[in-house]
Amino acid sequence: MPRCLGLVAAAFLTLLVPARAEAPAPAYKVVVNAGNPTASLTRRELSALFLGRKTAWPDGTKAVPIDQVETSAVRVAFSRDVHGRKPTAVKNYWLQILFSGRGVPPVEKAGDEQVLEAVRSRAGAVGYVTAGARTDGVKVLEILP
Repeated sequence: MPRCLGLVAAAFLTLLVPARAEAPAPAYKVVVNAGNPTASLTRRELSALFLGRKTAWPDGTKAVPIDQVETSAVRVAFSRDVHGRKPTAVKNYWLQILFSGRGVPPVEKAGDEQVLEAVRSRAGAVGYVTAGARTDGVKVLEILP
């Protein structure tokens, strides 16, 4: 009888402990010019590109990061996921860099279409768009942990 109680208790506990949930898919896609040979980046590498700490692609092409406007939902998601910060914190980072003369922040575009247009027209461009955006004419990068 005690053994049965142990089995029943174990079965009951498995019902109480939720199954391990998979991480939700990002609310954005990272896109680069179709001619860019890069297929994937880590979040750290991507952050370095958008914070000006890395300024070129492995083939030597100048990296041109393109942000969305600070108030857009996709920028909030991107900033938190990639930089681990809110967009306002990233903006403050760039203000310090700008005032010290060490660089300029990425150009901001007002939506997915503007980002896609800029990425299509510039060899080193990298941007992000909402997860549901059509990405014809650009390459979507795989983002590694």
